[in-house]
Amino acid sequence: MSDPGTTYRTREEIQRMRSTQDPIKGLQKYLEDWGVASEEDLKAIDKEAKAEVDKAVEEAKESPEPDLKDLWTDIYFKGTEPPYMRGREREEVSTHSL
Repeated sequence: MSDPGTTYRTREEIQRMRSTQDPIKGLQKYLEDWGVASEEDLKAIDKEAKAEVDKAVEEAKESPEPDLKDLWTDIYFKGTEPPYMRGREREEVSTHSL
């Protein structure tokens, strides 16, 4: 569902949609039905993924803020860069010949 709020949907409708049309829960059900993974396996995978995300968030919080000029790096695959990059202001224009 694209709108998480309850501006024009009731809480019951949102809950029903989440329980019947959530693609992640649907995949989990298929994996269990097909015998690919058990509920415990899927919970362990979910727990591991959450721990990995938490670790990445902590690393990001502890990292220094990147320099603004880094916004212009690693945008294109080497050799596919345009000869110039347009900006709204003259100071924003950056070339790839750096």
